[in-house]
Amino acid sequence: MEYKKGDRVKHPTKDDWGLGEVLEDSNSETVKVFFVGIGDKTLSLSYVQPIKVEGDKAKHPVLDNLKIKLQKTGTKYQSLSKSIELFLDKFPDGFYGEKFNKHEREYKDKAHDLALEVLGQQHLHSLLESADYEEIVKRVLKIVNVTNLIWVLGS
Repeated sequence: MEYKKGDRVKHPTKDDWGLGEVLEDSNSETVKVFFVGIGDKTLSLSYVQPIKVEGDKAKHPVLDNLKIKLQKTGTKYQSLSKSIELFLDKFPDGFYGEKFNKHEREYKDKAHDLALEVLGQQHLHSLLESADYEEIVKRVLKIVNVTNLIWVLGS
């Protein structure tokens, strides 16, 4: 059987490996797959034929969201357990720790407060009614500039 990059598959006997995504087109001998439960594996096609999965069964939050874009080598996947490990290395007390709050939460809370202040429902309604779109854009940019939530291409 031939496997194409991006195909979603399951190992026929290793259910604990979970859903996988083919990382590169197979050759006649092997196929390289990232499995959610175990990570990258190169499978010998003379011993195992992964089962292709399609439709809703092919959807998985890890495979759909944990792609790490690499500039020169394409896309790499990172297992959920590795992602958790790296997160806890950076933020030992998790989402409720002081370090996470300081580096990831405080500025977002401030941006939220600013958004309510300069572009709350009454302000926005008034600006829309007066068709003052330039002022709306200025206020949106003021909010965007205090976050890292939106990056400009090429910056």
